[in-house]
Amino acid sequence: MTRMGKNCIFSLNALFSLFQYNKKMTWYKKVLKKYIKEIFSSATTYIFTVLFLTIWYFYSGEIFQWIWIEPLDVPPLQRALYSALTFITLGRIIYLTRFYKVLWEILGDWQSYKEIKSVIWIILIFVMFNWIIPAFVAVVNWFISIGYNIFKLFLYIVPSFAISTLVVATIFYMRNKYKI
Repeated sequence: MTRMGKNCIFSLNALFSLFQYNKKMTWYKKVLKKYIKEIFSSATTYIFTVLFLTIWYFYSGEIFQWIWIEPLDVPPLQRALYSALTFITLGRIIYLTRFYKVLWEILGDWQSYKEIKSVIWIILIFVMFNWIIPAFVAVVNWFISIGYNIFKLFLYIVPSFAISTLVVATIFYMRNKYKI
């Protein structure tokens, strides 16, 4: 195998292992777990409220109307959250491509290396905050909105099955959340 072939295989292995982590709880896992619980608990409450309001609209005689909902908001700029998100995405890609090693070999000076590395990190957090996370939230909101409108259409077509599906989903959620 040629040298280029080995590098190509290494790059694929690096990309495949991008989201494989060790089992111990590290700082970014703690931060992400905390914020993900907050985000999804508020989004779940919002979605269940909207679904029950949809049933109320159905029984009050409202006609079907396609509505765009946005249950998730872009999280505010919180250093720990965005640093953790950057660490597991863009920062991991940069680390796996050995960019920092090349930067160290080019600079050779520890102080310059640390300063440039911190500037790069700030730029990565800025990119996450301004483009990546808003795009991700928009895509997730789009999927949730499509699912909501499909459920709503299903409710108007087959009301008994849609309502029973919502009741079963609520019971399942309560059992998992409160261990009932």
